[in-house]
Amino acid sequence: MSVYPRLVALLLAITLVSVQEEIEIGKQTDAQVRQKTPELRDPATTSYIRGLGQQLSRSAPVVPASVAVAVG
Repeated sequence: MSVYPRLVALLLAITLVSVQEEIEIGKQTDAQVRQKTPELRDPATTSYIRGLGQQLSRSAPVVPASVAVAVG
């Protein structure tokens, strides 16, 4: 069975937003998460998460926004 029809259906179901709208959604979501989730202050976990963020930022396309990684 081909996954192509499922992929097309998924892509058609996605609501497209502008880059600016996506940035605003990210800022709002970040603020909500930071209000509800205590920050984790474990050095090993923080180091691991920072490393993941650096790997992602090296392989991701350039975007017109800053990207932050936090351990919460």
